Amino acid sequence: MMRRILIISLALLLVGAVNASAKWWIFGQSQEEVATRYIYLNDISYDELGDTVTLYRDALPKGQVRITGRGQTGKGQIGAVQISTDDGLTWERAELASNGSFEYKFSPVIGEIYTLKVKVLDTAGKSNDVEETRKELTVSDRSIHNLIQKTVDGLISAYRMESAREFMSYVDPDFAGDAFILESAIRKDFT
Repeated sequence: MMRRILIISLALLLVGAVNASAKWWIFGQSQEEVATRYIYLNDISYDELGDTVTLYRDALPKGQVRITGRGQTGKGQIGAVQISTDDGLTWERAELASNGSFEYKFSPVIGEIYTLKVKVLDTAGKSNDVEETRKELTVSDRSIHNLIQKTVDGLISAYRMESAREFMSYVDPDFAGDAFILESAIRKDFT
């Protein structure tokens, strides 16, 4: 009788192991899209930032970088959000709410370069395209207020000297508007 119970137990254990490996096989194979939505880096839209980002120490709340956002999937649920600051070598869990929104904070070292990535996993193990979330972040010890003042003073000086070339040298190469139209407007003001 004891031998029969042992054989039945082993058979059930093997059947359970076969089912477990079958589930492991499909883990991460969900057809649902997993994506990130509304990611912000210190309240700046992640999508509006370039591939490289410089933050200024005096503009960091409590000396921290804060990444917030929301994971989204079709019918499934977001199971975890992980953040890497070293190009995916290591990952840390972000705080996750039941609706998929997340928050992650860290205190950066001034001058160090951080390669950020955000990984969102649904409960079936599928992930977003992590490379789409890659940003290189540096925190500068320069004062953003001094930098802004210097730039505004330079723009005003160039405008007063009626030097469109010098004025345009203060315009960021990633200027969201049309630089040609801006330069044309400045030249028109001079005439």
